[in-house]
Amino acid sequence: MHSLETNINQNPFNNNLLYLYYISKGGIIISSLEITENNTSNYIIMKNGLTNKKYKQEYTGVMECTYNTAFICLTNAISNPGLDKFQIEIDLHSKIQEMYYGIFLGVSDNTHRPTARKCILTNKLIVSTKDLAKLFEKLRINKNDIKDMEK
Repeated sequence: MHSLETNINQNPFNNNLLYLYYISKGGIIISSLEITENNTSNYIIMKNGLTNKKYKQEYTGVMECTYNTAFICLTNAISNPGLDKFQIEIDLHSKIQEMYYGIFLGVSDNTHRPTARKCILTNKLIVSTKDLAKLFEKLRINKNDIKDMEK
């Protein structure tokens, strides 16, 4: 066993409230992730589409971690339990300015087709228009991303 794997499945973010950002329908979607830890698991409640203390959907699931990656598997807890599922994978070595980078995978509720989106996870709720515009640019698929996907 690798020495860094001794803390497997512990919350690697040192915070039990995180914010996830991704692009959908041409704008940034903000979600909160509340983590409840116990000896063997990290349970997640995700409130998706945050706006003014309200949210569009609620998902529940678990987070599993290795020394490289956090895997978050979620299912819709309210309107379509068991059928609306997706996964978030966060690269734990990607941390830049308190932000982790990853991918959001699932079937789009807009098109009912498989989708993959870049995402950013941080412990900060970003609300300023200027900061959200910068975040939007970081989340856009760029030429380097396309080249990487085509390899």
